[in-house]
Amino acid sequence: MMKIADIREKVVDIITHYVNMDKEEIHDISNIRTELYFNSIEFINFIGDIETSFDIEVLEEDIRSMYTVADVVEYIAKRQIGSLE
Repeated sequence: MMKIADIREKVVDIITHYVNMDKEEIHDISNIRTELYFNSIEFINFIGDIETSFDIEVLEEDIRSMYTVADVVEYIAKRQIGSLE
């Protein structure tokens, strides 16, 4: 299981493929859609990248609760713990 800091770093790396920002400009409270300016297609592609990179399935109903970088990191951490049970 990955540490939260490692999950966050990997998520930020994925985000930088979609936005023209330095990693240092992306914060836990950054809103993915309104501050990082992801459009709907980019967000869906981002979720696909998350699923592939972390070997998890992001449930459709859970996508609606992912607003910030911290939301995504927390979701991944919980899914990884859940996969161990």
